[in-house]
Amino acid sequence: MKLITTLLSLLNAVAASAAFVHDSGTELSSSGDFNADGIPDVVVASRDTGIFRVGFGAAAGPFSWSQPQSSGMASISAMAVGKVISTTNDSIFFASPEANRITHVSPASPNYNPLSDFFFSGIGPKVVAAIDIPGGNPANTAHLDLITGSVLNPAAQSSSLRSFRSNGSPPMTTLGTVDSSDQWLRALAFKPSTAAAELILLQRESSGTEAATIYSVASGTPAALAPLAISGLATGTRFAFGSFDAPQTDLFASVPGSASVVVRRFNAAANGYASTITRTLPSPVSQLHVIHNGVTSQFLVIHSSGSVVIYNYSAAAGFTAASSLNLSNAPGVPSGATITSDGSFQLLFASSSSQPSSNLWRFSASGGLWNNAGTDTLPKTSAFSGMANVVYLNSPPFVTASPQVLRLSSIGDWTDSVILAGAPLSALANWRDDLGASLGLGSASPLSLGAAPASAQSALYNQWRPTISLFWLESKNGAVNEEVTISPGSGSYRESQQVTLTARSEVNSIFFRTSPTAPFTQYSAPFPLYTDTTVETYALTNGAPSAIQKASFTFTNPPHQQDSDNDGVPDFVERALGLNPSSGPDSDGDGFTDLEELLANTDSLSSASKPEQHDPSAARFDIHASVSALNGLTNSPAAAADDEAITARDIASAQLGSAPTASGNGTADLSVQPVESSLRLLTLATPASFPLVGSAPDSILGREIIALQPIPDGLSISVPFTYNPNAPATQAAAWIAAAQSAYAAVQPASADATLDTTASLATILFEWGLTGIARDRGLLTPDQKLCLTKWRPSDESDASLAALSPDDLRSLESPPSPAEAATSASILIRPAFEALSNALRQPAAAALRTVATEVYRLSSALGNASPGLYDAPIDALRHFAWNGTLPEAFFEETSLNTADVAAARSLATTLISSAFQSRPLVTLNVTPSPAPVAGATAVDSLPSGPRFALIDDHGQPFNLPAAFNLPSGSAMTVIGYSDRDAINGLSSIEVVSVLVSSLGAPSPTDSDGNLLPDAWELAFFGAIGQNPASSGDGSPYSLLQEYLDGSDPGCATDSPASPPVTIGISNVRIAPVPGTSGIRLSFDFPASYANRFRARFLSSEDMTQWENLPDATHSNGTFTHDATITTPNRFFRAHVSLK
Repeated sequence: MKLITTLLSLLNAVAASAAFVHDSGTELSSSGDFNADGIPDVVVASRDTGIFRVGFGAAAGPFSWSQPQSSGMASISAMAVGKVISTTNDSIFFASPEANRITHVSPASPNYNPLSDFFFSGIGPKVVAAIDIPGGNPANTAHLDLITGSVLNPAAQSSSLRSFRSNGSPPMTTLGTVDSSDQWLRALAFKPSTAAAELILLQRESSGTEAATIYSVASGTPAALAPLAISGLATGTRFAFGSFDAPQTDLFASVPGSASVVVRRFNAAANGYASTITRTLPSPVSQLHVIHNGVTSQFLVIHSSGSVVIYNYSAAAGFTAASSLNLSNAPGVPSGATITSDGSFQLLFASSSSQPSSNLWRFSASGGLWNNAGTDTLPKTSAFSGMANVVYLNSPPFVTASPQVLRLSSIGDWTDSVILAGAPLSALANWRDDLGASLGLGSASPLSLGAAPASAQSALYNQWRPTISLFWLESKNGAVNEEVTISPGSGSYRESQQVTLTARSEVNSIFFRTSPTAPFTQYSAPFPLYTDTTVETYALTNGAPSAIQKASFTFTNPPHQQDSDNDGVPDFVERALGLNPSSGPDSDGDGFTDLEELLANTDSLSSASKPEQHDPSAARFDIHASVSALNGLTNSPAAAADDEAITARDIASAQLGSAPTASGNGTADLSVQPVESSLRLLTLATPASFPLVGSAPDSILGREIIALQPIPDGLSISVPFTYNPNAPATQAAAWIAAAQSAYAAVQPASADATLDTTASLATILFEWGLTGIARDRGLLTPDQKLCLTKWRPSDESDASLAALSPDDLRSLESPPSPAEAATSASILIRPAFEALSNALRQPAAAALRTVATEVYRLSSALGNASPGLYDAPIDALRHFAWNGTLPEAFFEETSLNTADVAAARSLATTLISSAFQSRPLVTLNVTPSPAPVAGATAVDSLPSGPRFALIDDHGQPFNLPAAFNLPSGSAMTVIGYSDRDAINGLSSIEVVSVLVSSLGAPSPTDSDGNLLPDAWELAFFGAIGQNPASSGDGSPYSLLQEYLDGSDPGCATDSPASPPVTIGISNVRIAPVPGTSGIRLSFDFPASYANRFRARFLSSEDMTQWENLPDATHSNGTFTHDATITTPNRFFRAHVSLK
């Protein structure tokens, strides 16, 4: 339950110069003479929205109310009222630590009143109070002075209490400063009747407990009065001061929801307490105010029950009821009060305790009795009240690249035009009021906005053009100080992020912090984030701080799995070692990956320091090669003799490994290093000629064989590690040690390879087939032919043969651009080659194999006797592929005729066409899935259907750029290839393009956890904290259902089309999972609304510390999560939140 703050007040019994500010927890209220007509006025301001309303008093009758206006901040923590700027007119000061500013306004009329920024008063100003400071330099003036307290200063003692002298015009002069490590909560100025000068009471929080210190400002600098200090206060304590037994002054302390009031009486010198006693009221107190009926001081008490009672008080008799107010015809529940200097008070009402005040009753005293003098209706407020609708710019918008915002102003509900003219520059606006849904905007009225910023060249307003309306979702008003941009912005990320802070122009310094309990420190360079973090930052320019900007980062991968360049080394390790986590696998270019160097304890930044050999697991591919050559004399297969080198190369001709044949059977065991699956293919080659088993040693009958070997996807090696955010160097060393152990236990990938005549045929036909695609992509000119064996001397010297880099080869798997996906052929390299190779070994391809066999037979049988007459078999097969014939020397000796060769060539074309099927392209309408999938980005079909796993062309989870993370409920069209392997049971799609067709509403802020977005509550009710199960219009529909269905919660005729539904968790269940040691947690939830919520279970061993489990999955109205029990005691609870 949200407690309503006790309001405590001080009036004419204590000679305070500034108006007392009443705090209801949701609103701050006070009184003053804002228009200097001698008649008290009142002000009511919302803490949550920063919107304030001013009521100008009249000699008789209701107040004349101004339109709601913004304080310049989205929320406020304190307000002060007093004659600080003028000695005749009261001004209003507002403070907000989040906005990092104090603003003030002198509302002389119900029309527009410009805001001004207070001078620098520390970072994160939280309290402000008007007070008369008699001493200090410069000397006192007829103006009231100010006390401010800031709580976010970049120092160990982050709180600073400052006193300022006012002479009516800025800047004010600092008189003194007191620093503290405590957090200021509230400031109250008062003057005991026996004290020489006003005192200031500061409530503060230290290590989770509240206390109060009373300071004297007689010398100008606040000085704590130790005998008046109060410790051990209950949370939420509020103070009041009054003189009920003149001339004695008492201090009253009360806590919302308690009937006890602690009374401390000041001694004669006001430097200590003469007595302390606890009094008890008949029922718990919600708010407590001091009033004066013209005869004596009294208490106006709003009880927690909603009753309002006026009490007399004395030290002898305590609290005694004088009268109760009749609230039978009240327009709502009592929400607060204001007390004015003419001896009257105003009782505020709201529709509920958490909503803004909507009405007030005016009470005046006569002969010691209180009379109801009438009723006022306050102007209605919403989250949009007072938001900026005039924006001054230093250059024309939509013309210059980066116009700078100079000042924001708010006039009425809508602005039609703004004219800048004159010298000095002034502004004239046409504005309108919103008359409601049926009447729309009212008639336009001109209003002078006074002086405009001197450098303003243009101004934006709501109705910018007849077809263009602009609206600013900011409550910020007044001059715009420098703001800091956090890049990247808030979002959910898979890899670590390097955060950069920049300001729009030259600033003195930028400060930031990454923990709400840490002090702000000066920014000097980008900093990394690996774990969920909220970054807060502000700029300081010529002593003026900007608003505090925030960005929240969440990470889907733990730090030890964040690897931006996919080189196997986590980002945090690379940064700790001075490596660039996005620069690729080999930082020093010595041929050894950073991972290999870390595993071998060598220097990844020095090419002079490198391992003796490639790591046997991190970059090794073992191949057992068997050479089955052809003996041309016997026309039969024969193994290569021992000690013949079999060499492995990548398609860019880099040699990766070599091993001799052995064991008398033509086999060789190669360790290919380093190798990556992104290379797709290796070439395995024998020497150009070599002896065969069973032949005379000097009879060289074997001929060069070249085979293509597909590279398998790398093994997934998991390094067991738990990240600690402290001591980066220590953490990096710990990960390296864990990685060395993990990799030492892993066996490298392996494969068998056969080098025979068919393997050479497959190599040549594959490069022939790829040539057409490469030419279409512009990777080869029309007269160039693709060559996968450019390391061969004859190929190297042939200008018509061209090689592709591994990146170019891999690019054939994707379209040149998303727009060309449907018209430009793309193939998967490894599957295409495997399909062609397998087809060549089938019976139907016998004619092709015969051509290859004849080429190798003739070269082996006749080539030695006629050197240079017969081309090498690889060259002869390439001639066959490109020309459809055999070289002339082969034709003269072969038994094949022209028709046989032509038929074989036609068959080759057919097999290539079949193997080189263009990748299947699909178009899907999907939405982001709430249930994650390891190794991919999960999406759900729209409007219904299967889930899919999205990946990129590297097989990694497909992520939109961080700046375009899609909110839940967004619809998008995905075009991609559907020929990749399934991932965790889901069909995978390699994304080519994504078109976002509609954006779901971003995850709304729900700070009170009632499942109603704060913005929605503020828009309709002016305050958060609504009961989601209640009805706002008397209909059977709850506020939650009205929000989810988009109907008006304040209009009974605008209700959801579906029947009323109770929306909430029900039937929570726990059951064992059959066949496992785990349990299944589940609960029911209305199926039609389940996709609007994020559901999860929380787990705890002792119900004190709760841990979030992964999101539960939804099906047919039931959310489910399977959990593993790891401890003897385990408790679970269900939780839902807005997406």
